[in-house]
Amino acid sequence: MYNTFLYIGPGLGVGAAVLIVLILLLIVFSFGYRLWYSLVKAPKVAVSSTESQSSSSFFSWEFYATVFAALLIITTFNPSWLGAESSGKYKTALQGMPLWVSIVIGGLVVGSLVLIVRNKRNLKAAEAQEKRSPSFSFTPLNVFIVLALVARAAVIALNEPLSDAMLAVQGNRIAAYCIAVLAGLVLGQAVLWMKDLFFETATSSVRLLNVLFAPSDDPEKISAMNAASSKTTGVLARLVASLVVVVITVFGLGWELPHWLLGEEFSSNWTLILLSVGSIIPFFFTKDNGSAYSDLSQLFHRLVLDNYFLGKKLLGLQIKGVGTASDAEGKYTRVLVTGLARAGTTALTKSLAERGSFASLDYSNMPVLLAPRLWSKIYKPKSTEDKERAHGDGIKVGLASVEALEEYFFKVLKNDAYIKADGLYGHELSQEENALYRRYQNSIAGQSLYLAKNNNAILRLPSLIEHNPDLAVFLLVRHPLQHAYSLMKQHEQFSAQQEGDPFIKEYMDWLGHHEFGIGQRPFILGGKGHHEGNANDINYWLERWVNYYENVPQSDQITVLSYEGFLADPKGTLAHIEQVLEVPISTDALSKFAKTPKEVEGANPELLGRAEAIYAQLIG
Repeated sequence: MYNTFLYIGPGLGVGAAVLIVLILLLIVFSFGYRLWYSLVKAPKVAVSSTESQSSSSFFSWEFYATVFAALLIITTFNPSWLGAESSGKYKTALQGMPLWVSIVIGGLVVGSLVLIVRNKRNLKAAEAQEKRSPSFSFTPLNVFIVLALVARAAVIALNEPLSDAMLAVQGNRIAAYCIAVLAGLVLGQAVLWMKDLFFETATSSVRLLNVLFAPSDDPEKISAMNAASSKTTGVLARLVASLVVVVITVFGLGWELPHWLLGEEFSSNWTLILLSVGSIIPFFFTKDNGSAYSDLSQLFHRLVLDNYFLGKKLLGLQIKGVGTASDAEGKYTRVLVTGLARAGTTALTKSLAERGSFASLDYSNMPVLLAPRLWSKIYKPKSTEDKERAHGDGIKVGLASVEALEEYFFKVLKNDAYIKADGLYGHELSQEENALYRRYQNSIAGQSLYLAKNNNAILRLPSLIEHNPDLAVFLLVRHPLQHAYSLMKQHEQFSAQQEGDPFIKEYMDWLGHHEFGIGQRPFILGGKGHHEGNANDINYWLERWVNYYENVPQSDQITVLSYEGFLADPKGTLAHIEQVLEVPISTDALSKFAKTPKEVEGANPELLGRAEAIYAQLIG
């Protein structure tokens, strides 16, 4: 009977059990790694430094709480994994424990107590009395769990009076089946209420996996692993407890009660059908999350893009067997379109991708940007361009549209070291890092020319040119006053969007898009670019323009293109690029871009004059 019940909850029983077992195995593996590290690999200095630090890093109370909780749940589910004997129909009753398990657990208990006591003695009196109380939000799920427990306790305590009261409806088939539908409604609604808990479990477990992938010589790895496994165990314990309450409640309403009411006339098939129908109903009344991305899509993006060590493992799969030399023929084998945002880089990159032998990252590669080859085998979207992008500039985008996505590679490569609270700092790529970058490019391009749009390339452009003589850079420059005005308007638009949908900011931060919006940060180039200005002032954006374009390096590999010239004569611009690259580029069905200059007031004459001088110098 229990097997049948777990089978019908649209895979909930089996799926939850598999997820729980996998997470527990992950927790136990992290425990084994930490034990090995502390006994074998940990440096003596770290162990003998401050007692509080070593205890916190290697053998804290949370560390052992994690282990004990994992052992308890695993032995409950399947004690034979530990070599113990079990009994009962489902072999869940633990009867004996092998000697080696007893010794290990005993050693852990003694060791944890000794270390905890020693740690307490070394702490100051004030710090010893500080206790962190877990935060508790009284959510609908909390209400449901409390009511379910109260109802269960009431049934046990008032068994006879309730039985007498239920005799009035005993044998009533309609009442029994209505109760079955009610049980389904409870199941469906409980699953919806548990959504955040499921997501938190997935997030914390993947974060633990990410920490496990960190380099073994990382001094903070053990502390991070300790915190991650403790967090995962706590979330998993709450999930399991909630699932137990939901299963018992639904089982009582949807199975035991109808069976008691109908007796031998009880039809398990009808009950299961009504239970399943009832569980689906709440999903028809769910509210939209107000974002362009579903809750599940947002979770998937967080799991992949928030975990850099996991990303590096995926990158290793992407570039396996790929060298640094390109398969493409010609003087230039990789192309970079760059410039300050709102300079026409997207339109130019899109035009090139559609009309030449180029390969680039596109929206279909999201969020697995570091392993697009692997992701393409799983995800095969339609290549239509069906909606205007968030910028509101008339450019239609779809899953096959190229975009500035490669910056995520550098974020992972540098572990966000160049992204600070006050701005994005200029930096260099080492030869080893550049070799990794070339392999990544080649794994995407194959025999085509690698094409990238990257407005942040100015941060590392000198080293990119130095290490890559086969790199052609096309720098777009727009009249400074119109450019600054466009940036200011985009900042206002994206700030409003991000306030209404915080995921937009999270998404842009992942991709390193800090040009505008709530997460706007300036480029710090040559030690300059810091600001404390007002983003609603046109001069603020003129300063960003000057700081960007006065730091463009001198190189024969850089071709400066006029934004205004591209709008007026796109065919001429592409023909010029064709001449530089020495590869054929089609100009069929390429029309002019309509753009009306805006009247802009309030610009500082001296600052504007400086910007216009740089503009004139760049475009010749």
